[in-house]
Amino acid sequence: MSVIGQFRLIVPGSAAKPAPKMGQTLGQLGINMASFCKEFNARTTKVRPDVPLQTTLFPRTDRSYKFFIRSPHASWFLLRAARLPKGSDFGNGAPPVGNITLKELYHIAKVKSMDPQLIGVPVRTICLSLMRTAKAMGIQITRELQPDFAKRNDEPVEGLEERRKQLRLLNKAPALGTADVSAGSTYEEMEEDLEVAWETLEMARRCCEIQGDALLARCHLRLADLLLLQGHKSLALEECKRAASLCKSDGDRATASSRLQEIESL
Repeated sequence: MSVIGQFRLIVPGSAAKPAPKMGQTLGQLGINMASFCKEFNARTTKVRPDVPLQTTLFPRTDRSYKFFIRSPHASWFLLRAARLPKGSDFGNGAPPVGNITLKELYHIAKVKSMDPQLIGVPVRTICLSLMRTAKAMGIQITRELQPDFAKRNDEPVEGLEERRKQLRLLNKAPALGTADVSAGSTYEEMEEDLEVAWETLEMARRCCEIQGDALLARCHLRLADLLLLQGHKSLALEECKRAASLCKSDGDRATASSRLQEIESL
C-alpha cells in the first residue's frame, strides 16, 4: 500500500458535489466521488459555503486516500477584499484597478500563516509576499482607502461571481472589425443582435477599469456594424469615432480608422 502521487484540486468549502472536473481526477484513481465529497464536506462544515479551498489529494494503490486542505489562493483573498472580479491585465506599471488597506493585508496574511507550508514563517514575510502579488494584480496597498476607491465597499461581495461571468461573456465578443453580421440577416435577427450589443456595451462600461478601453472599442465597433446594416449611417459613424478614440495600440487604431473611412465613403 503505497502513495501513487499527489493531485491538487480546488473544491468549494462545505458544498462539494460530484462534478465533471473533479471526476476527471478522481475517476482515473478509482476514488468514489460521492464518498470523497461527503468526507470533504464533513471536514469543512465550519467554512463558509463555496469558498474555493486548495485540496491536495494523496491516493494509494489500494484505492484508499488521504487529503489535506489549505486556505484559498492569495489572489482570491486580495480580489475579494478589493471587490474586483479579476486583476489588471497590464502588470505593475499600469494604474491601479483596486485598493486595499494594510490592515486588510495583515488579516489575509494571518489566515495564510495557518497553511501547512507557511507554519513558522513570520507574518511580516507573508505580508511582503502578498504585497508583491497585489502589485502584480494592479491592487494598491495603502494605510487608508484612497478617494478613488472610497465607494469600494458599496459593491457587495456576493456580486463578484456575476461580474466574473459578465467578463467571460465580454471576452467572447468579436475582435475589432470582425463582427459576424451577414447582409442577409432578417430585421428581427439584427434587432436582437443590436439589443445584445447594447447590453454587452453596458457591461463593458462597468468593467472597463479591469479590462481596459480596448474592450469598449470592440463593442462600439460591433454596434457600428449593426447600425449600418439597419441604415443608421450617422449613428454608425459616431460609434466608429468612439471606437477609434478608445484604441491604444496602433493596430487597433488603424483598424477602427479604416472602418470609419469605409463607412464615410458609403
